[in-house]
Amino acid sequence: MPLNRKMLAADSGKAEELNRIAAKRGSTLFSFTNTLIDAAILLDKAGYDDPREAALELVVIDTLRSLGFRLCLEKTFGGKIDWRTLGESIGMLLYTKLGKGSDPLRLTYSLLSFILGKNNVFFQDMRGNIALIATVPVDIAMEPDDALSLVEGIFKNFPDGKVTKTTQKGRVIVIEVQRKATG
Repeated sequence: MPLNRKMLAADSGKAEELNRIAAKRGSTLFSFTNTLIDAAILLDKAGYDDPREAALELVVIDTLRSLGFRLCLEKTFGGKIDWRTLGESIGMLLYTKLGKGSDPLRLTYSLLSFILGKNNVFFQDMRGNIALIATVPVDIAMEPDDALSLVEGIFKNFPDGKVTKTTQKGRVIVIEVQRKATG
């Protein structure tokens, strides 16, 4: 992307705090500011008028997660949930809100972390692809094959995310996604 310099003004105290946070993350103030701008644009696309509203929501969600809360879906679909169709609906809504260039793997990670618990989902490099690995706890209403169907449904609506392989062994699921070509 071409560099177009613009001047951004901030209170000196806030600018120093941003500089400290950037340094703590091993980043420059320039790079960190661009990350914050990207986040503000993403939040605007998602319908948040004020980024602080989203930050407060995240703090509440993380607090609830730390207390053991998980998102669960009531069985209101005649007792049987069509997880793939639900995933397709979620994927379509997310893609509509966030648009082209959205990372379906990160979105799916966030969704599964909330449903399954943050400690049950992680990324791993596999044969040049990136894999999302999740353990489906026994104390939720979702079975491992349900989780796979949900993920496959989500990815159906994202042209930038190609699932290359899905595997299930016991309560562990692995979703391999083709790494985007860079260059």
